[in-house]
Amino acid sequence: MDLEGNHTYSNSEVETILGYKVDEVIGKSVTEFWTDSDKKNNSVKILKQTLAEGTGWKNAVGRFQHKNGTIITTESSASPRFDSDGKLIGYRGVDHDITERKKADEALSQFKKIVESTSGHMAFIDTNYVYLEVNNSYLKAHKKKREEIVGHTIAELMGNEVFKSTIKEKIDACISGKTVKYGDWFDFAGTGRRYMEVSYYPYYNEDNKISGVIVDSHDITERKKAENKIRQQHEFLKSVMESISSPLHIINVKDYTIAMANSASSIKLTSKKTTCYKATHYNDEPCSGKDHPCPLQIVRETKKPVVVEHIHIDEKGKKRIFEVHSYPIFDEEGNVTKLIEYSLDITESKKAEEKLKESEANLRAIFENKGTATGIFREDKIITKCNAKFAEMCGYSKQEIEGKMYWSDFIVKEDLERLLKYNHQRTTKTGNPPTQYECRIINKNGNKIVCLLNVGLVGKNRIVSLIDITESKKIEEELKASEDRLSKTLLAANDGMWDWNLITNKVYFDPRYYEMAGYAVDEFPHELEEFQKRIHPDDVENVMFQAQQHLEGKIDRFRVEFRFKKKNGDWFWVMGRGLIVERDKNNKPLRFIGTHSDITERKQAEEELKISRERLKILNKIIRHDLSNDFSVIKSAINIFRRNSNADMLDEIDKRVIKSMKTIKNYKKYENFIDTNTGLKEIEISKFLNNFITGFPHIKFSLTGEGRVYADDALNSVFSNLVSNSVKHGNSTRIDIEISEEDDMCRIKFADNGIGIPDKIKNKIFDEGFFFGKTGNTGIGLHIVRKTIEQLGGTVSVEDNQPEGAIFNIYLRRVIGENEN
Repeated sequence: MDLEGNHTYSNSEVETILGYKVDEVIGKSVTEFWTDSDKKNNSVKILKQTLAEGTGWKNAVGRFQHKNGTIITTESSASPRFDSDGKLIGYRGVDHDITERKKADEALSQFKKIVESTSGHMAFIDTNYVYLEVNNSYLKAHKKKREEIVGHTIAELMGNEVFKSTIKEKIDACISGKTVKYGDWFDFAGTGRRYMEVSYYPYYNEDNKISGVIVDSHDITERKKAENKIRQQHEFLKSVMESISSPLHIINVKDYTIAMANSASSIKLTSKKTTCYKATHYNDEPCSGKDHPCPLQIVRETKKPVVVEHIHIDEKGKKRIFEVHSYPIFDEEGNVTKLIEYSLDITESKKAEEKLKESEANLRAIFENKGTATGIFREDKIITKCNAKFAEMCGYSKQEIEGKMYWSDFIVKEDLERLLKYNHQRTTKTGNPPTQYECRIINKNGNKIVCLLNVGLVGKNRIVSLIDITESKKIEEELKASEDRLSKTLLAANDGMWDWNLITNKVYFDPRYYEMAGYAVDEFPHELEEFQKRIHPDDVENVMFQAQQHLEGKIDRFRVEFRFKKKNGDWFWVMGRGLIVERDKNNKPLRFIGTHSDITERKQAEEELKISRERLKILNKIIRHDLSNDFSVIKSAINIFRRNSNADMLDEIDKRVIKSMKTIKNYKKYENFIDTNTGLKEIEISKFLNNFITGFPHIKFSLTGEGRVYADDALNSVFSNLVSNSVKHGNSTRIDIEISEEDDMCRIKFADNGIGIPDKIKNKIFDEGFFFGKTGNTGIGLHIVRKTIEQLGGTVSVEDNQPEGAIFNIYLRRVIGENEN
């Protein structure tokens, strides 16, 4: 190229690049091959300046127009050419066709601009999972520089665990030719944990082979949170809808279609749109008219909630009455777009309402025609309504009473304060006023009427009914007086009364009944079982048998004696008497009334009489036996004297008569065994014996020990017999008496120094009529000793004394002190 820019030489490659032959180029200016735009700008001027400077250029990019009209981009380098004198004569240059590279660079530049302009995170990854390029958004998210990502693998950036568990499988699928899209949570250094919507696209090289993956990911965390919130709100809405037991629908106002329905609704939503009027009325048109106003139309027009009544057809085809509640849902512009509608099935309540109306009519009729005086009073005591019976009882007309008179106008002065107090408690809801009580009213004529008043509250009103019990009260007073007389009679007789209800098995026991047994009034329940369990076990069968005999009509009256347990555990004797006083129409006994009389003293007297008779019987036997012996001897002596007139027989008769008289005299001292019936008492035994031994001065006594026993005056005869037997039959001159306590008994030991008692008769000496030896007589003394001790609840026994003599051991019940267990 010369200094004017004309070609002076060109190789054949010019044809390849520009499509011109070499001779078509030589001699022509380089600018002739430039594009029109380059010719028009300053490029020509710049070229001439560059050629004149002689500096040349390197890698200059220019655009040429191909012979066929296409634009060719070249990269030129030129160096100055000098002659032998060093004068600049031109330039030698080389052009390279970089059209395709330029296009690629421009495309790449454009692509980078597109990548950078995208809001998402974009990256290019080769088939070895290595980053080739990333955009700034990607760098920012990971808080990395470009060189920290480009050239590195996904595992190095995201971590091997995340790569293997979440990314690798999807990248591999993309490398195989698939487009992969998914969403997941990722942890980023720059933005923290975010939810990403990720797309993998394969990209191809010039051979149409996949050379890598384009990663396009978008942070949709906020959208995901919003979706979750919407889903939660949706679930909440569903829960709220499901919690409502009545049918609930959300309806699209525009076309009447049901958008949502809860399970209480019988409507089954399908993909086909269902309208509310079709679902609930089986109509093809929306509801209309006075009888079936359309709530949707009303809400749309008024933009306010509305409640209407509708007749719906249920899934069984039956008509049901519903109360339909409708509420509008507005859009941002204030237009009603949806309707919340829930329906309350009021079919039964409507029926109940009709029944209530009917009931009210019936009650009104009952109120007016009721045989009981009834009135309705306000809080301020005004009588607002009364029936004819009330007016009749008070002596006024209904017109005179209703709305004009106060209920207090009719109350006797003495009762008014009490009733005003009840009314105040009822009004202020304080205290516990009775709902039924007695009071006296005074009618128009001034007559007093005793009434049983019942009061009930209905709202703030009182409904009061009055029953005239004037005659009943008179009868009650007479009955009360009669019962009082009966009570006093029973009290005078010291009897307790019982009243057995044979239907309920309850038994009323009067106060005296409890007191007789030592109980407080009502201390045990009024039950038959309570009576039975206090009867002595040996008597209970006979008592209940006698009662059953009377109940069955086999005996005219119930009468039985038995033992009854007191509160302190003692038994006392009772005479039970009773009679059936009430029967039903079939003659079945209903009521059995009777009394209990305390016969303990009589039973004790009978027992003591029995004991006295037993003692008298024993004494009678002994006397008859002893005197019979003497009389037999006397009789024999008289017969002999009659035959022989033997004077010795008179002496014998005299001796036997004296002996018999002495026997009778001796038995006088046993009379107290028969006559004593004063009961046992506490005796200090040492003191008693000290006094006793003074009556035997010719006997030596020693006395040791102390004790208290239960006994009576017969104890003196017992000790006398023992001492007499010891002296008379045992020839004793000394007796040692020892007192000791053993468990709940007191031992009184009599030890003499006499001849003792042979072993062979020790078990016989207490038998009735036994005697031994010359002075044995009848043996009455020791027999009576044993009988008496036994009747005192004790025992007596005999044993040998050492070295000689006999020992009599008497055991009596001892008195146990309060501090002893």
